[in-house]
Amino acid sequence: MFKSLSSVTYLILFVLFTFLFLHEFLFMPFLFNFSILEYIHLGWLGFWSIFLAIIFLGLFLRKAYNLNTKKTLLIIGGSILLVFVMLLILLLSVAGQL
Repeated sequence: MFKSLSSVTYLILFVLFTFLFLHEFLFMPFLFNFSILEYIHLGWLGFWSIFLAIIFLGLFLRKAYNLNTKKTLLIIGGSILLVFVMLLILLLSVAGQL
């Protein structure tokens, strides 16, 4: 399904899902006074959007730089692990402010 897409398409999808992540998960809770349950609900949307953004970034790098599957999976896995750590720190800091 994704083999016929160009690297520019992957880059556009990466930017789109990154913007969705920034909008729903990072900006919205600070603009409005959300409860922790509403924040966790937005967190799931933010999680899925950044998860898809990282996958499309990996596919873009694979297509643009002709990376093999192992290197692409290492990039995607490392990026997902880094994002999980950042989200955990952010969630713990928000939970500590209650």
